Amino acid sequence: SRIWKPKTQLIDSLHTELTRMCILGKTPDQTINNLANRMNVSKGQAGRLIMTESAYFGSVAQKDCFNDLDVEKFEIVATLDNRTSDVCQQMDGKVFDMKDFQAGVTAPPFHCWCRSCTAPWFEDNNDGTRAARGKDGKTYQVPASMKYEDWKKTFVNGGSKNGLTPVVDVEDLKKLLSDKEHELRDLKSKFYDVEYEKGEFET
Repeated sequence: SRIWKPKTQLIDSLHTELTRMCILGKTPDQTINNLANRMNVSKGQAGRLIMTESAYFGSVAQKDCFNDLDVEKFEIVATLDNRTSDVCQQMDGKVFDMKDFQAGVTAPPFHCWCRSCTAPWFEDNNDGTRAARGKDGKTYQVPASMKYEDWKKTFVNGGSKNGLTPVVDVEDLKKLLSDKEHELRDLKSKFYDVEYEKGEFET
């Protein structure tokens, strides 16, 4: 109410743009640009609203999904990196009954640009890993049972990353695949040359 003065126009525009984004599969960038132009505001203001409202709708939809699957408890999962807000750091790993699921209160989004999410919680499910980003910008796998405060104490404040498995960067993976494709083409070319010399190559 303080930032967005033409409230009725805003609600209509927001409803239209978010609906189009969902139905047509548009990227948030397009939706943000459209709302910024229509409301004559900065992309930062439009982006904050679009991304936060999208997170809210996603959280409400997840609640319905959990109820359909008879999930009894859910857990807050925050992002393990240095950009995570204080409130999300404190909420990471908290477990609530599904009857207490309320987006913005006991479930994300807890603030603008919130990146936290929820997951079903089961008492015997302590296996697996979760992703964490170090100061070096690389992503690592840490035990799923590790919460934000433990991660911060262990690996951020001078801690060691020994034993952690680095996650392959997408760009590194693309380069690796590209190199392998070149190797495969070279092998095929050599194979065809050999077959041709043997007189066994047929067009």
